[in-house]
Amino acid sequence: MTAAGKALLLAGLIASLTTNPAASAQDVTSTVSEFSSDTCPQVAKQDGEFLGGWLCTEGQPMSIYFAEIDLHQMTAFGTGAIHHCASRQTINGFNYADTSIEWRMKGGKPFAALQSWHVWWDADQRAEAKPFIVVTKIEAGNSCRVATVNAALTGAMTLARRIADQRSQSFDCFKDVPAWLDAEGERKDQSTWNTPCAKTMP
Repeated sequence: MTAAGKALLLAGLIASLTTNPAASAQDVTSTVSEFSSDTCPQVAKQDGEFLGGWLCTEGQPMSIYFAEIDLHQMTAFGTGAIHHCASRQTINGFNYADTSIEWRMKGGKPFAALQSWHVWWDADQRAEAKPFIVVTKIEAGNSCRVATVNAALTGAMTLARRIADQRSQSFDCFKDVPAWLDAEGERKDQSTWNTPCAKTMP
């Protein structure tokens, strides 16, 4: 596909994700918090390539579950987050997450989380990791990924917020596939693990 074709496809995808007359950002607020697995209790033990899982609650609007397996990290949000779909979702490429979370909130309650991630596709190229913004939906008893946005796109954070505010609440974790927004299109190895979410979660 030509560069012009990719740009047109990306523009169409962005429009489909952020054009929702029923959604209103007027009553949306946001707050930012930091977490660190170094100060959070470990709730899942290391097992082979699975390095463990940690639950962070102190100073957070809601619980954050963080886990890592074979140079891939996962985060999930809310009550019982260790069992959420998002706790098993990550990008196929090697990756690590920033420890800063932007919470999108209504009535003081988070409905989505924005988090920066860094991704690379060859084990020896971590220094060349590309930055992305992951939008995660938060609902009662579950959280799941809605979109991954290349942070190099013009207005990437504004776009991620619009997706969170206008798309996340109607996103069906068990039917919909997270969007990948990148000017270069989507590589076959860029898909998100465990999407759509499994119907039965442990």
